[in-house]
Amino acid sequence: MRRTKKTTITVQKERLLVITPARGRREGWCDRCGSEVTLMRVEEAAITADISLRALFRSIEAGGLHFSDTGEGEVLVCLNSLLQSGDKIKEAVNNQNGLVASTSS
Repeated sequence: MRRTKKTTITVQKERLLVITPARGRREGWCDRCGSEVTLMRVEEAAITADISLRALFRSIEAGGLHFSDTGEGEVLVCLNSLLQSGDKIKEAVNNQNGLVASTSS
């Protein structure tokens, strides 16, 4: 009988997010947080969350992210909600792209 060898690889990942003042970022009121927060342009929010703009807008439409519309038609994302839901957004994107195998009995 032939024996097979099984190897398990565990990957641990850490991410350091440094937030510095940048153009397009401003303080503003988030109705859902009920407080003054940092609001950022969607392009910067997508880069911060490491997702595409399309995935970011899907999350906004699904209610996963807090946002605010400006009078000029610009959408600003609440940084607090982005940081709180970062991994959930990526997981949802991976599920939609078929990158996470689902288990069914």
